[in-house]
Amino acid sequence: MGFTGESAPVEIVLEAPAPAPEPEPAPSVGGCFSAPFAPECAQASAAVGAVLGFAAVLGGAYYIHQRGGTPPSPVTLPVPALRMRPKPAPSAEAAAPGPAAPAPEAAPPARPELDTPPLAWLKVVRGPAELTGRELPMIEAITRLGTHAEDCEIAFYVGERSTLSKHHATLQHYRGAFFLTDQRSRSGTRVGGQALIPGRPLRLTGGERITLGGADGPGVELAFEPVPPETAAEDQA
Repeated sequence: MGFTGESAPVEIVLEAPAPAPEPEPAPSVGGCFSAPFAPECAQASAAVGAVLGFAAVLGGAYYIHQRGGTPPSPVTLPVPALRMRPKPAPSAEAAAPGPAAPAPEAAPPARPELDTPPLAWLKVVRGPAELTGRELPMIEAITRLGTHAEDCEIAFYVGERSTLSKHHATLQHYRGAFFLTDQRSRSGTRVGGQALIPGRPLRLTGGERITLGGADGPGVELAFEPVPPETAAEDQA
C-alpha cells in the first residue's frame, strides 16, 4: 500500500559555534613600569625576588664551603704604647749666662747745644760717616770749608783721601745775606747742580744743596738753612 500526499516543508536552522575568547596578552616590561601594582606585575616581581633570594643563599653556602667554615672575624691589632723620652737637662756651661752685650752708644744730637747762636746750619747729607746726618753750625761771619783743620772752621776728611781741597770754599754772612764762593778748588763747587765760577760769590737764600768735590771720589753734600734774624736775636737775649 502506498502513501501519497504532500508533507509540510521543514525549516532547518544551522547555528555557527561561538568564537573562543582570545587570551589576554602578558604584561610587558614597559607596562609594569607604568602600572607596577597590577596583579600580573606583582606576581612577576615576587617570582623574580624569590629566584634572586635563592641564588644568594646558594652563593653564600658555596662561599662558606670554599673558605672551610664560617667567615673569619676581623682581627684587632694591638696599639703600641707611646714612650716619652726625657728631655736632657742643659749643661752647666749652657745654663750659665754669658757676658751682657754692651749697650749701644747714643747717637750724637743732630744739632749741638751752643753758647753762641749760629747764623746758619749746614746739614751733612753725604760725606764722612761720622758727620753724615749731623748739622754743623755756621758761627763766624766768614766760615771756610775744606780739609785743613787749622785753617778751616768746618773741616771734612781730615788726613783722609777725598776730592776736597784744603781750602775749598768760603761761606760769608754780609749785611743779612749769605754768599758762597769757590776758592779755585781742584774738583769745584756746585749749588743745585750748577757749577760756581771760581772766585765769584753766589748768594744763598736757604734750602740750597751745596756739593763740594765728589766728581771722582769722596765728596760732601750739604743742605743750607739760615737762621731767621728774629730767632738769632731771641737766642742772644
